[in-house]
Amino acid sequence: EVKIADRDQAIDFVGLIDEPTTEFHPEPANDRAEPDTVWESEEFGEQGLVTEPAGELAGDMEPESVPSTTDARLQDEDREACSGQEISFAPEPRRWWVGVVMVFFVAALLLQVLYFQLPTWGKDPGLRSLYEVGCRVLGCELPVMQDLTKMRASNLVVRSHPELDGALIVDAVIVNEASYTQPFPDLELRFTAVGGVLVAGRRFTPAEYLAGEMTGAQEVPPMTPIQVALEIEDPGADAVNYTLGFR
Repeated sequence: EVKIADRDQAIDFVGLIDEPTTEFHPEPANDRAEPDTVWESEEFGEQGLVTEPAGELAGDMEPESVPSTTDARLQDEDREACSGQEISFAPEPRRWWVGVVMVFFVAALLLQVLYFQLPTWGKDPGLRSLYEVGCRVLGCELPVMQDLTKMRASNLVVRSHPELDGALIVDAVIVNEASYTQPFPDLELRFTAVGGVLVAGRRFTPAEYLAGEMTGAQEVPPMTPIQVALEIEDPGADAVNYTLGFR
């Protein structure tokens, strides 16, 4: 039994009792439509259909990453920079001076190699003509080309000196068999006894053995026989052998 203290409260209470109740009837699911997600209602104890992902309703979906203020500002700056530049697909113009600089450096490197190899390559007959042109321009001095193995001595004749007693004259012909001129070498005359024992010897400079029109000559022309006469003191009867060499 309910006691009502006030008349107005009694009227409100009666209205609530007389108000018809509304029953909840879920609409039947359409057999043709496939629900995105099926979830179970805790309030009604039956299944209902929703169109949002279940993860959002359940609260288990990861929150979307929100770009930071710095990233947004950088994106805006990149967009403004790109919008102010014209995009061109034409090939970049060639820089003609790059080839000139490369040729200059290669030529400088080649000149350095030739300069440092001058003492050796300057004696090569194949490269000597190139060095001669370069040295005429630059004022450098070419190394002397001398190969004593290309020098030959022939027609050695030992005879008594016609004017001096106890002296001998050795006549010989020297030939430069190289394809280039060589400076006149020193001549070394040796007398040996039986068994190769040295009895006497002497070295002659070009100023001592050159005479006549060859006086003062500095170089031996290629393939040109040159007659020389060497004066020496008689080494005695033990000197049975003699040789002429180049130094």
